[in-house]
Amino acid sequence: TIVKTAENSTKASYLAQNEIEKLLALNYDNIPVGVIEAKQRLAADPANYLYYFQRQTTVSYLDNNWQASVSDTGLKKISVTVYYTNSLSKKENSYSLSALASQR
Repeated sequence: TIVKTAENSTKASYLAQNEIEKLLALNYDNIPVGVIEAKQRLAADPANYLYYFQRQTTVSYLDNNWQASVSDTGLKKISVTVYYTNSLSKKENSYSLSALASQR
């Protein structure tokens, strides 16, 4: 239904925001770079509503032109994507959110 699809989209946004906030709460040096969380289910039990959501989290360095960098420039981009199934089309949807962390 449309209501269930909207509900899943809202849940996906909360799950992405939660992961972003968890990483931003860390000291800059403690935020790891690379694939932090490969795309995987958020729960193993089908009875848990999180079972129907998957999340992927990556962190990369950015240069002064906002492009990915291999070296630490004092700026990290945290990207989180939450995947869920659209209850109408039965196709996978995703919700992506990014944030920047800077060295202080």
